[in-house]
Amino acid sequence: MSRGKHILSLIINKNEEKAVEEENENNYTFVNKNVNNQDDSGNQNNVNDDISKQIAEEHADNFLSSESEDKSSDSEYEPESSENESTESPDELSLPGTRNMSGALHHITADTRSDGDLPDPVFLERRQNLKRKIFELKEKTSKKRHKNENEWKRKKSAIGREKGEEYLSQKGKLIPRKKINEEMLCKEKCRLKCTNKFNLEAREAILKKYYSLDVNSKNALLFNSISIRPVKRHLTTIMKRQKKFSFTYSITYNQKTEIICRDALCSLYQFNRKKIEIIQRKLKKGECAPTPDKRGQHTNRPHKIPEDVVDAITNHIQQFPADESHYSRNKNCHKKYLSPLLNVCQMHKLYIEDCKSKNLEDKFVVKLSSYNKIFCTKFNLSFGTPRSDTCSICDSGQNTEEHTESFKMAFEMQKLDRQKPVLNKKTCYITMDLQQTMPLPKLSTNKAFYLRQMWYYNFGVHCVTSSESVPYFFNWTEDMANKGSVEIASCLYRFCHLLKDQNEDITHLIIWSDSCAGQNKNFNIICLYQLLVLNGTFDIIEHKFPEVGHSYLDSDRDFGRIEKKIRKHENIYVPEQYSNIIKSASTKNAMTINMENYFYNFDELPLKLRLVNRKTNMLKEKLNFRDNVKWIKVDEFGSFWYKNNLDEFSPFHKVELFKTGVKTLTRADEIKLHRFSEKRGGLTSEKQNNLRAQLQYIKDEYKWYYEKILEENETNPKVKKTSRRTV
Repeated sequence: MSRGKHILSLIINKNEEKAVEEENENNYTFVNKNVNNQDDSGNQNNVNDDISKQIAEEHADNFLSSESEDKSSDSEYEPESSENESTESPDELSLPGTRNMSGALHHITADTRSDGDLPDPVFLERRQNLKRKIFELKEKTSKKRHKNENEWKRKKSAIGREKGEEYLSQKGKLIPRKKINEEMLCKEKCRLKCTNKFNLEAREAILKKYYSLDVNSKNALLFNSISIRPVKRHLTTIMKRQKKFSFTYSITYNQKTEIICRDALCSLYQFNRKKIEIIQRKLKKGECAPTPDKRGQHTNRPHKIPEDVVDAITNHIQQFPADESHYSRNKNCHKKYLSPLLNVCQMHKLYIEDCKSKNLEDKFVVKLSSYNKIFCTKFNLSFGTPRSDTCSICDSGQNTEEHTESFKMAFEMQKLDRQKPVLNKKTCYITMDLQQTMPLPKLSTNKAFYLRQMWYYNFGVHCVTSSESVPYFFNWTEDMANKGSVEIASCLYRFCHLLKDQNEDITHLIIWSDSCAGQNKNFNIICLYQLLVLNGTFDIIEHKFPEVGHSYLDSDRDFGRIEKKIRKHENIYVPEQYSNIIKSASTKNAMTINMENYFYNFDELPLKLRLVNRKTNMLKEKLNFRDNVKWIKVDEFGSFWYKNNLDEFSPFHKVELFKTGVKTLTRADEIKLHRFSEKRGGLTSEKQNNLRAQLQYIKDEYKWYYEKILEENETNPKVKKTSRRTV
């Protein structure tokens, strides 16, 4: 019985008349005894495992009734308890009250160690594995799933029939497995006495050997077991139909050949006479060997696409440039994405035009359905930007009440935070995100589909204060800078200066964004918050992260209006055109800022602030910053607070950032950020060649812009680098 089911049975059978005080007293007495045994034995791993097992199985009801006492005695561990609740394994219960079970187990492990010692890593690893599912990654090389014929019902029936096993017929009738005949093999009056020639052991071996063969081998065996010869003499009476051939049946077992009758042969191999009659007809025709089985081997496929046509379509699809997903490359190693301006119909039309231009035969001109079939079976391609931020729990159909309450709580928290600037003029609420990259130039010609373009980046910040709600957009191109944490921190730093210039009274900044570790959730952003608090820009900075896949922010709505406007423009040649479209898409007074001269070197900020990236909190507990942290709060220089949930009533955990031995605070006037004087971005040699090929489709008045970029990047092309995980 699993641990969760056992706990459930204990809850149901709990005696309600028993005093709660006695249960708590017995519970803690039992815990102290086990802790003492741990010190005597010296084997901490086994004792911890035994304690956890006995508490979960024998004293589950005691812990469930002592929830209030646990909270008061060890409140610092409540966030971890709620984290365990959200990541509990399927074997554990998702019932009200079972949350305290994980808290009680954690309470015991915390008390069994001294203040300066860390908990045993083996025990923590075992306990963590109970709360985590590990899925094997499946390599999906095509968009359409591959057929597995062995899982077909008809195929399973055929395999079962061939091996003599139990199977379901086409009509749904259950056919039992083949068994030996333990009684008479033939008639009692048989002159060959076949039954006496084979005991039960021999019959079992003969039957097992026969059904271990394939169809062709079985037919070959039966051919050798049946011999034909002409009839030696006929009856003198005149008959309409006289017998011309007679047959002899034999079986070889233990290097000895036994002559048997037809009924015995059918009984030993467990088939009917029809099988023998078919072989007899072939022997009468003079065949010396059985005909190979031809089922499923026919070549009559008039609508099959020739191999050379398949190769032509495959080569055409491979001409379109495809990008990998940056955030889900590990899970979708074969998944790639084509331009969002493409679709299968357009690709098919381009293929037909290509065939006509090359004067290929008529067989190469295929229908859209044939082209789409090859597109889905040979490739794992999609159109548009990779969507890796959808909720995996909801997509897999494993949504629970706990998960639903979690993202609903995030929605309610966003609504409350959005109303705070209205109630308090010193508070500012913002959402920030990086929009889907936009191609530059954006061309309507079909040749552009086969070529790479330069990317145009747009970082959006939607700001809500007591007086207005305004979107800010920070723009730059791929040759100017990348889209990492340094660029995002520079945009946020620039926004804070603009905000303070217009609203000097704001001292509390609330930020909502997704959990992208490479952009919004990393140590560079933490150091930026430390700097803003140190120089007095803000007194409190809070950064909150909603549930992955449920981050519907104000910035997303701003981006939706921009993309709707962009779809109405066939050609876009320079960044200024994108900037005008972004400004016109907003119904409010949107601000667009060119980031060309505002990128700062935030990689050197931790060294200047004399801060270090800690991996543990003040209680020496491991900090899983990227995956678990949902709430960050900075209200003093040199540390920050965090939560693993968005519950206002759960306590924060503190992380100290000062280097070891550093006791004096850094002065704000000593910190000067270095502004990049040169461009941080660049273009790969492949993109440069593709841009040169697209110059003929760009208007003459805009060609100078691309010629200048190509000239700057020609001597020092950008080299693709593997992605490096940030904290």
